[in-house]
Amino acid sequence: MDNTIFAKRLKEARTAAGLTQGELSKVAGVTAATISAYESADGTKGKNPSLDNALKLAQALHISLDWLCGSIVTNEKFQTTDFLKMFIKLSDFCGIAVEKIDLADIKNRKQFSEITKVIFADSEQWSIFIQEEDEAKHYGTEFHWEVPILYLDEYLITSFLSEWKKMFSLYNSGTINENLYNLWINQQFQSIDEKQKEREEKQKEIKEYYAKIAMAENKGGEPDGND
Repeated sequence: MDNTIFAKRLKEARTAAGLTQGELSKVAGVTAATISAYESADGTKGKNPSLDNALKLAQALHISLDWLCGSIVTNEKFQTTDFLKMFIKLSDFCGIAVEKIDLADIKNRKQFSEITKVIFADSEQWSIFIQEEDEAKHYGTEFHWEVPILYLDEYLITSFLSEWKKMFSLYNSGTINENLYNLWINQQFQSIDEKQKEREEKQKEIKEYYAKIAMAENKGGEPDGND
């Protein structure tokens, strides 16, 4: 979590609500000193919020926990362009592939059953599909219904999405409430950040190791013909 974003948005939301740090403290159950430390964070100083405190503050201010923690761009509406900008940025560090599948083929509908459910959850979409399929049969023409599918070559993302799907199902069915759902998501984000940092540090160590080997070889001169 970027504590500078949290600091800025916490102060913005508190000010918009017309609350002092002391007043917010009483509503949220978080000390005024802690709130002050959160709001003063600038990347080099200040305090990182615990998930529990972040949730309390978000609830007290009636704002999205995801927005407060910097997971989404706006607290009011997520624009399509915001997603596309993040998607383009994502392509800088992981492979992305887009392929099309033909859902007119019943084999594909069975193989990609989850995709099929999402697409045809809209009854109007399903009606159009049936109508066009019937017209193709009537006129003896080929019928295709191609949709794009996306693949991300990044284990941290794909593993999260796999687990998120299960958690979202529990949330959607009412088995868990919104607070627990949001708490789980933010815990996963924190874990991913930690794993990514570990990966970057490991890559840095490997790079430095090979740089030292190359330097040592250069100092030793070119290998002779007997090597």
